[in-house]
Amino acid sequence: MNTSEKLQALRRLMLEINAQALYVGTTDPHQTESVSAHWKAVQWLTGFTGSMGYAVVTQNEAAFWTDGRYVDQARREIEPQAFQLYSISDPDTPAWNEWIQLRVHEGEALSADGEVLSQFQLQTFRGKLAIKNLRILCDRNLVGEIWRDRPEIPQDPVWELPLQYAVESRQEKLFALRKRLQKFGNNTATLICGLDDLAWLTNLRGHDNPLYPFFHSYALVTPTQAYLFADRSKFSETISKNLSADGWSLFEYGDVEKFVRQVPADTTLYLDATKTPFKLFEAIPKNVTVKTGLDEVTAMKACKSHGEQDNIRQANIFEAVAVVRLMRWIEANVQSGSLNEYDVGQKLNEFRQTSSLYIQPANIPIVGYGANAALPHYRPTRQNSASIQPEGMLLFDVCAHYFCGTTDLTRTVAVGELTQEMKEDYTLTLKTHVGLAT
Repeated sequence: MNTSEKLQALRRLMLEINAQALYVGTTDPHQTESVSAHWKAVQWLTGFTGSMGYAVVTQNEAAFWTDGRYVDQARREIEPQAFQLYSISDPDTPAWNEWIQLRVHEGEALSADGEVLSQFQLQTFRGKLAIKNLRILCDRNLVGEIWRDRPEIPQDPVWELPLQYAVESRQEKLFALRKRLQKFGNNTATLICGLDDLAWLTNLRGHDNPLYPFFHSYALVTPTQAYLFADRSKFSETISKNLSADGWSLFEYGDVEKFVRQVPADTTLYLDATKTPFKLFEAIPKNVTVKTGLDEVTAMKACKSHGEQDNIRQANIFEAVAVVRLMRWIEANVQSGSLNEYDVGQKLNEFRQTSSLYIQPANIPIVGYGANAALPHYRPTRQNSASIQPEGMLLFDVCAHYFCGTTDLTRTVAVGELTQEMKEDYTLTLKTHVGLAT
């Protein structure tokens, strides 16, 4: 299907459910920053390949919003005759809600996928859309219904992070979480939806995501039980037994809604509304007391123990070694004129792989030579990559996952002769950052 055919199919479904507008985002049920291909609905619909953007479709129009990092990319990738393109970084740009309010009227409906729309987003929609008697329909995923070749969630096995890198055992983390929950009352349970929180709490990792070692899952932790909901086929017999021994019961990913519906009436359920999908929030029994705030696991893992701090330092040493080797390689080869931006990112990965603790990249390498370095979040591809000449500057922004931690590093290096203007501007920028930091 081309873009026009996709829009036509969506509009037919919108007529079926009497929705005057459709909101399509770029997230998954867990509000992950960069999602697996299975959840890239707005990318599939529009052709945009960046990680931040959302679209609104009506019977006669369609619009797409992104931020300043991706405006040029969106202009290259999205058909202008299909979508009106807007930058949320431009103060003169109409916000999505303003755009909708000019096209949707009293008593009409907006459709959104309740599986990926968080409870917080839904509250935001209701607050920002000043349309009398507006109906927000969240029970169907219209894009999913026409997405015939939708990628499956990866089936790679879940693996266990060794205790020396996790630092605290699953049992210790579970005990600490329950202790924190007591401040909300003795009979407090928590629903955990963030994939990074679940990976940290369970000391498990996966390969469901191209940039993060996550596995798709939910958890419901009560004062006496801990339920993990994930694709059980990804868990080896050993890991399943270890989970059980540590107080966890493993169920299928889709079972979470059934368990949420069965939360007892005398329970206080604590959750993070920014990470909890609306459809799951709606499943909570009305007689359960719901309290919301920052996920308690997020707060726990934000306070790094001495062991975790040591591990992160070690990860940065491994990454620094790889980057120094990369810079030496660039220096030794730039005069040949055969280097390009894409090769730099691939070569860095080769150097990282000399460490036995390296897992995977944590971003698609941002490598920009010359004018490309000024493009926010510019990422070269094998087919679209500038040649690096022995003059001017090269910028790279690279991230990596090691068993002991995750790194994020940006460097600007001279690959040859610099102009006086380059030197002055770079020095002024550096002095400004030093001033801000001190």
